[in-house]
Amino acid sequence: MSIGSGMSSSFGWSKETVAYGTRVAPAKFIRHRSCSLLPMYNRVQGEGITAAGLGLRGDHLVQTHSASTASVEFDVATLNMVQLMENLMGTTTGSVQQAATAAYLHTFTLADNYATTSKSLTLQTNVALRTGTDKAKEITGAKATSATFSTGVGELLTASMEFDGQGYSTAQSLAAPSYVSGLPFHFGQAALKLGTYASESAVSGVRAFSATINRNMDTEAFTFGAPTAKLQPVSNAPVEISGSIEADYLATADFEDRFTGLTLPSLVFECVSTTVIASTYYPTFRITVPGVHISGPGVTNEGRDVPRQSWDWNWVYDGTNLPTIQIMSTETSV
Repeated sequence: MSIGSGMSSSFGWSKETVAYGTRVAPAKFIRHRSCSLLPMYNRVQGEGITAAGLGLRGDHLVQTHSASTASVEFDVATLNMVQLMENLMGTTTGSVQQAATAAYLHTFTLADNYATTSKSLTLQTNVALRTGTDKAKEITGAKATSATFSTGVGELLTASMEFDGQGYSTAQSLAAPSYVSGLPFHFGQAALKLGTYASESAVSGVRAFSATINRNMDTEAFTFGAPTAKLQPVSNAPVEISGSIEADYLATADFEDRFTGLTLPSLVFECVSTTVIASTYYPTFRITVPGVHISGPGVTNEGRDVPRQSWDWNWVYDGTNLPTIQIMSTETSV
């Protein structure tokens, strides 16, 4: 028996290795803050007139097609993030062992996420009945459509991910959650760097940071001949990466000059744990955006407080380098 509340909730997944939408029993789990897996049904009521009929006929209510969605919020941790980041970014460029140690660097470069295998997930959560009976909710063909990463003074680094799905089921058995010992990243481990790509330098006075990655896709691919299962989503607009930075007014060169001068620096946000893996290698979560447009109203005095500004930023492609998410961990593969 489980606890008949959200205290029994779990969130797990597996990569779909055969074809888009083909179920694979969930085998990886993370500790999550909230989770929602929902069906999307299109149902149409026939409205033909029946002589002397006082109501619409139930047998003329039909379901034409269906899909699913999911959202999950979680603390970004030092372990078990790699497959979720692969799904978000569309690819991995390898898991590279660092100098024969237990540390591996996983690099996820932004890419098209259309494929027949390994680029969709089966997601599952437990929504226990009040009586304590487990009830699995499951989505197949899950692909990340967006993710937001954020942290601020005294906060953990959190992520909120949205998924589009093909199938939905409540008939599958609940997979028993099994958790790894990853620890959450937090504000005290964070750094923000700006400058020339691959030579960015840290800026001071940052109080909060957020980054949102939106993957624009055609998620309404319902066609004749496939009435019950939609086709795999296809990218149909540029990927949008944007966010905000709240910082004290310490140096005009950090943000203001780049805003007024329309310079487009490379941005690196990273959290580096103090728990060593081996030698000089530490658990790391890093977002690199090679070229950002910084915007905002500028810096003003508003009362007696220390001048501070929230700057908006968005990715602009430099024509060569693509955004990446990198994870340093003890995981040997994705």
